[in-house]
Amino acid sequence: MSKNKKIIIGILIAVLLIISVVVVYKVIEKSVTNRVDFNFKVDNNSSIPVDTVNNKEKYKKIISIGKPAMKPLYYILYKS
Repeated sequence: MSKNKKIIIGILIAVLLIISVVVVYKVIEKSVTNRVDFNFKVDNNSSIPVDTVNNKEKYKKIISIGKPAMKPLYYILYKS
């Protein structure tokens, strides 16, 4: 087989591989987004009182730590 034929076959295989990956991705994406049994429930936590005094104290302690405290600080603010 000549060098040109090998290059063309290699390019065709690569194109077919790329097309198959895109098709599989689209099929999976469609099956995930079109699920009928998809139930996403958000609980209403508004009736639960928030202990703002303890959360404000935690906030001050974590702020004093500095940059390494970003993740715990986010967690406290998210939960309050």
